[in-house]
Amino acid sequence: MKKLMLFVICLSLLFVGTALAGPYDREDTKAGYVKTVTKTEDAVMVGRPCYIYGLTIYATSSNSFANFYDSASTSSNLIIEIGEATQYNTKRYEFDPPIQAENGLYVDVTDCYAIAEYR
Repeated sequence: MKKLMLFVICLSLLFVGTALAGPYDREDTKAGYVKTVTKTEDAVMVGRPCYIYGLTIYATSSNSFANFYDSASTSSNLIIEIGEATQYNTKRYEFDPPIQAENGLYVDVTDCYAIAEYR
């Protein structure tokens, strides 16, 4: 009898726990699953066509900026330039709908961390 009661309690905790957990899944968010990449120097961030959901820079000194290009190898086809005048501050842009980078994403960095969220 004790084993049966323990089994019923464990089973009810299993169902109640999942019912109260709520639907937290990254696929429920607006952007869904996105990948992130961070660069501190001029480099290719994404080497293939992608959709850009967000771009962020973290300034490591005053007058930091980053230029983001629709290119997989060189700086051409400027998408956006993001700058921050104050050291240790961040500036973030979110895109809804996302920006399509047909050739990939290249970044030209000056004294900052550049972070891209893409799919």
